[in-house]
Amino acid sequence: MFEFTVETTKRLEVVNITQAVRDCLPPGSEGLCVVYGPHTTMAVAIGETEADLVDDYERAMETWLAGSRPFKHCAHNNPNAEAHIFGALHGCSALVPVEDGKLALGQWQNILLFEADGPRERKVRVYFYAG
Repeated sequence: MFEFTVETTKRLEVVNITQAVRDCLPPGSEGLCVVYGPHTTMAVAIGETEADLVDDYERAMETWLAGSRPFKHCAHNNPNAEAHIFGALHGCSALVPVEDGKLALGQWQNILLFEADGPRERKVRVYFYAG
């Protein structure tokens, strides 16, 4: 298991963590890579990182996470229920095949961390399973 830290700077943010995950892979390895974020108010997913699309991701998150909903969690002086729901619905991990020591991602695919309750320090764990 490998672990690295991501410092998010905004409440809602998309961070490309692909290179940090690549840096964790053993040279020449074959198998599966699990990228896992041990937090309940963020998500890990595979997506494209074209600049306008990243902006669109963040704008879509803002629309969905606009707040002012009558969530019970908010009544406990913790107004981030929507971030918890976002994390639960989108998931905290991604599974990527590894071939010859490289992530077998498609041409436009990257591993993304979706921050829904920042700014925060996020841990990302990378597990490699040889095949």
